[in-house]
Parts: sequence; structure tokens; C-alpha cells
Amino acid sequence: MSDSYLTVPTLIRGRLRKTSGPDAPRIYRGALPSPTAAMREELLATSRQPELLLRFLAEMDRKLDAALTLLQSEALTREFPEEGHIVAISGQGLSLESKVELRPGSHVEALIMLEEYPLRIISALCRVERSGRAALLPGMHDYACDLRYTTIAEEDRDAVIRFVFSEERKRIRQRKGERL
Repeated sequence: MSDSYLTVPTLIRGRLRKTSGPDAPRIYRGALPSPTAAMREELLATSRQPELLLRFLAEMDRKLDAALTLLQSEALTREFPEEGHIVAISGQGLSLESKVELRPGSHVEALIMLEEYPLRIISALCRVERSGRAALLPGMHDYACDLRYTTIAEEDRDAVIRFVFSEERKRIRQRKGERL
């Protein structure tokens, strides 16, 4: 995929929709931002409300996140009909296996499900660089392709890069643990 970006193997969900070209408008604009864990912790630490009420509100917040995740997932399935699994990812692109064959040179909008709960989705317009038969998930998916990002928000690329480094750290820890 790339010499300048670290690529890690993974197995995360992705969704696709075919587009007319690299300048096609993106459908997915992102979810409404939710408070970060740090913001929630600060609110809990500085609030003068009874602890029981704060625990109740925190639980309601988690349940609302789960409900919104489910609703958003259903809408994305309609707008992005093709489903696949991302088997490798970098800051420059990804490798995906799916049921649909994509021709090299064609363009898609890809959704990358970086986190399932709370749902964290990255959107990018991509160009299909290579296409072939599925190697890692045959039987589950028939085709494999390499996608290169043509349009991705910097904050989304940064999130992908953070994900890549996090995955690489996990792999290093696992290898160290296996040697002990």
C-alpha cells in the first residue's frame, strides 16, 4: 500500500458505496460529537449532585450511546449497501475483502468502523488501486481490493494513524509476552 505509512493487519467492519469519481460529494458527514470520557469525568468530579443521581445519569448516557449507535448503523446500511471487512489499514489507504467486485480505477466512499461502541466511523473517498480474489476471508467474501484515500479529513486520517499505532503496540506487547 504505502512506503510512508505504517500498515497493520486488522479485521474491522467497513461499508462502501460506489461513486462517480474522486470529486463526488460525500454522503457521510460524521456523527454528532459526543462528550469525551475526560469531559464526563470532569462533570462527575465537579458536580454537586448526589452520587446516586450522577451514576443514574452516567448509565442513561451509556444507554443513549448504544441506542444512537444502533439507529446510525441501520441508516448506514441503507446508504452504504456494500459490506466488507478491512484486513489491513494505514494512513494512506486500506485493503478490504467483500462480496462485491470493484474494478481498479473506480471510486468509492468507504466507511471504516474504527470502534463499535461508541460507534466511531471514519469516512473517505477512495480510488480502487488493485482488485482480485479474497485471500484471507474466502467463503465469507469473494473479492479483495486495495483502496487509496483520495479525500479524507485530517482529523479522520489522524484517527486512523492513532488506531494503526495502537494496533502495532498491541502486537508488540503480544510478541513480548510470547517470548517470556
